[in-house]
Amino acid sequence: MPAVAPSASRHPLQEIGEPALEVVKGRIGHRCARKARLEEDPHRLFEADPELNSRKSADINLDPVDLNVPSERRYFFKFVGQVDRQMERDGIVERRIGLIEDLRSRAMTYDISGGVVGNVVRILRIALRLAHRDKRRSIEWRDMEAAFYAWKTSQVDDNGQQVEVYDPFAEGPQAQTLDAVKGLD
Repeated sequence: MPAVAPSASRHPLQEIGEPALEVVKGRIGHRCARKARLEEDPHRLFEADPELNSRKSADINLDPVDLNVPSERRYFFKFVGQVDRQMERDGIVERRIGLIEDLRSRAMTYDISGGVVGNVVRILRIALRLAHRDKRRSIEWRDMEAAFYAWKTSQVDDNGQQVEVYDPFAEGPQAQTLDAVKGLD
């Protein structure tokens, strides 16, 4: 998703400029159409108007990380490792859980999140609450499992139907995930 460069100190809607706002209004229409079109291809909005496109500073990819792409794989595990270590450094936990310390942990972390770093953070936040509720200062894998199941139940489509999410706690890490993370030792 393109990031838009801000201009001066104006209201956020004014940041993209009136001509671009008109393009956005015209291209998107009502709320349902907006969501459908943005899910299809948000880049079309930027391609449609030179003013909006000129404010684009960089593309931000919010897709799941592809473990077959070395730079994406490094990004994912570096980010997750930093979060794990930072929670310990900041005293949020006494001892980090070790999300990337060994092959199985890396594979489980990737599989529970579907390769989306934001999902790792969401699941960690739930796990942290569970540990604190039990008066513990560190997250354990049982907390991650319970947090994963809590997070998983909130995964629904636009019609409110449960979305199928792979369950590595029940089925183990996926074979292709294990293969992809082997070389990270």
